[in-house]
Amino acid sequence: MLKKIYLGDLFRMISLMKKKKWIYILVLILSCGVNATSNIISAYVNKNVISAAESGKMYFLISGAVLAVIAFLMGCIIFPMCIYLKVRIIKHVLVKIKLDLFKHIEKLPISYYENSHSGELMSRLINDVNSMENAYNDQMQMIGVGGIGSTITMISLDWRLAIITIIMGVISARIDISYSSPLRKIANNIQNSLGILNQHLSDILSGFCTARMFNISSLITDRFINESNIIAGQTIERAKKNSQLSCINYISGVLSMVGIYIVGAFMVTKNMLDFSTVVAIVALQKGVNFMFLNLGNFFVQLQSSLAGASRIFEILDEAIEKEGYMVNGNIPENSMIALRNVRFAYKGQSTILKNFNLKVSKNSIVALVGASGVGKSTIIKFLLGFYEVNYGEITIGEKLISEYTLKELRELMAYVPQDAYLFDGTIEENIRYGKMDASKDEIIEAARLANAHDFIMKMPNKYSTKVGEGGVKLSGGQKQCISIARAFIKNSPIILLDEATSALDSESEQLAQKGLKDLMKGRTALVIAHRLTTIKNADMICVIEGGKIAEYGKHEDLIRKSGRYMSLYSMYAD
Repeated sequence: MLKKIYLGDLFRMISLMKKKKWIYILVLILSCGVNATSNIISAYVNKNVISAAESGKMYFLISGAVLAVIAFLMGCIIFPMCIYLKVRIIKHVLVKIKLDLFKHIEKLPISYYENSHSGELMSRLINDVNSMENAYNDQMQMIGVGGIGSTITMISLDWRLAIITIIMGVISARIDISYSSPLRKIANNIQNSLGILNQHLSDILSGFCTARMFNISSLITDRFINESNIIAGQTIERAKKNSQLSCINYISGVLSMVGIYIVGAFMVTKNMLDFSTVVAIVALQKGVNFMFLNLGNFFVQLQSSLAGASRIFEILDEAIEKEGYMVNGNIPENSMIALRNVRFAYKGQSTILKNFNLKVSKNSIVALVGASGVGKSTIIKFLLGFYEVNYGEITIGEKLISEYTLKELRELMAYVPQDAYLFDGTIEENIRYGKMDASKDEIIEAARLANAHDFIMKMPNKYSTKVGEGGVKLSGGQKQCISIARAFIKNSPIILLDEATSALDSESEQLAQKGLKDLMKGRTALVIAHRLTTIKNADMICVIEGGKIAEYGKHEDLIRKSGRYMSLYSMYAD
C-alpha cells in the first residue's frame, strides 16, 4: 500500500478545502451513491425483463419499466446536479488555495527568496496547484464509484459467482497498486522538471538582452529545449506505465466477464440458477470490477496529484518571516542606529561580522566602505529585518529592535538600492508605493525633490507613462530618480543607501546625487559607497575589514592617516 506520508498528503489536501470539505464530501458520497444505485437498478431491469419474457407475466415487465424510469431520472437530474456542485466547490477551493499560497510566499523571509528561483515558485503556484484539480475532481470520485452496493447485491443473488468476481477484482487492484510507487516517482520528476523549465523560461525572458549581447542565446535556448525533452521523455514513460495498466485491466475485465458467463451457463444447465439472475450478475459484475479497478487507479493516478500537492506543502511548511526579532541591548545616548558586538554568518558560510560595533548619531550621515563581501549590505539587511543576527545587540531610535514589529521597523526606513526596481505600471503608481494615500500634489513634489519632475514632464503621458517590467522603458538614471522620489514621499527618519549611484553614468549620477543629497537633509543616513568621491562630506566614514571596523573618521582625517581608507580611495576614486 501507499506509504503513510502519502495518505497524510491526501488528508491534508482535503483539509485545505476548510469549511467546504464537508459539503464536498457529501456531494461526493451522493454522486457515488447515485452511480452505484443506477448500476444496481440497471441489473434488476435486465433481470425483470428476461423474467417477463420467460414467464409471460406483465408484473416483471411493469416493475422493470418503473425501475428504468427511476434510473433515467437519477442519471438526468441528480447526477448532473452533483457534478455541477462538485466542480463549483473545487474551482472555489483552488482559487482560495492559490491565494493562500501566494500570501504565504509573500511572508517568507528574504533568505528563502535568495535561495530559490522565481521560475520554480511560479511553477508551484500554477502547475502544482492545477495538478490538485484532478485529485479533487476525478480521483476522489474513484474511491466510492460503483462497487459496494453492487457487491452486496451480487452476493444476495448468488454468492458463488460473486466470489469469482471479487477474487478477479482483488488481483486486478493489487496489480494496479504495484504501479503506484514508480508512477509517483515519475510524477515527482515531472513536477520538478516543470519547475526547472520555468526557471529557464524566466531566465530567457529576463536576460534576453544579456544573452544577445554575449551571443549566448543558443546556449540558453538549448537548456530550455533539453529540459523540455526531459519532460517529454518522463511523460512518455508515464504513458507507457499507464498503457501497461490499461492492458492489464482490460484483460482482467474480459477474463472476469467470460468467467461469469461460463460458470453461469454451466449452473443454468444444471438448474442451479436461472438465466435472468446470470444476466443481472453480469451487469453487476461491471460495477464490482469497476470498483476494484478504480481502487487501483485511485492509488496510481493520485500519485501525480500528490506529487504536486507535496511541493505545495513544502512551501506552506516554510516558516514565515517573524513579526520581530528578539535582539536585546542597552540604548546608547543620542543614537539613531547602534550595533554592538554583532556576529553573523550566512547559513553554511564562514563568519562575516565578528563582534561588530557601530553607532550612527541622529541626523548624521555615516558611510560604510570596504572590499566586496565584508558585510556592508548585510548590515542594511539587519536594519530592514531581512536577517536576524547570530549574536549581539541592535537598537533603532529610542527602542531595542526587539520592541518593533517588522512593519514598524520598515516604516522608519527608506531604502534606495543600487538597482532600483520599478513595478510594471505608471510612474505615478511607482512613486505612490512609498505612500499609498499620497495626493497627486505630493507625488509631484516628491518628484521635484528627486530631480525627476523635469524628465517626467517631457514624456508623452507624463506621470501616466508606463515604465514596463522592471522599469525597462526608462534609463538607469531615470529609474533611480523615481526610486529616490519614492523614498522622499515615504518621509522616513532613516535613509539607507546601498551603492545607490554606482551603476549610473556620470550625467545620471549627478542627477541622482542631487536628489540623494536633498533626501538626506535632516535625516539619519547610512550609506554604502563604492565610488568614494560621493561620500567626502559624510559625518563619519567607517572602513570595514575582517568583520570589524578597521578605521573610522572624516574623509580628510582618514586621508591624512594614509591607511586602509587611503588605499581604497586611490583604487576606487574617480
